[in-house]
Amino acid sequence: PPYYGNLFLSFSFFPRGVTAVTLEQPKLSITKASGKTAQIICKMSGVPLSAAIHWYYGKPGEELKRIMFHSTSITHDLGFRKEKFTSDKTDGSCTFIIHNIAEEDSATYYCAWWDYH
Repeated sequence: PPYYGNLFLSFSFFPRGVTAVTLEQPKLSITKASGKTAQIICKMSGVPLSAAIHWYYGKPGEELKRIMFHSTSITHDLGFRKEKFTSDKTDGSCTFIIHNIAEEDSATYYCAWWDYH
């Protein structure tokens, strides 16, 4: 049977400095059948193209876990396969891609960026 899960994320903030930085995930949820591919868009404003965009997920009652980050290349955290999770980044957006959706992928997903200053 098809799997229907909700993928939700939204994040925005203003770091130190004059320039406002925003990250926004326009879709509140995504529903996909098992075996399909899900794409979660993170719209960015004021973020340099070379900046690392981090992708996290969380399930009720569990800590947030980072899956990967995408700067000039993609780096996955331990336990997350590059065949399953990937990203496409352009000026103005970063799209998180989950291949071969399964029931265990049902979670809340977040994009994040921070300044090291």
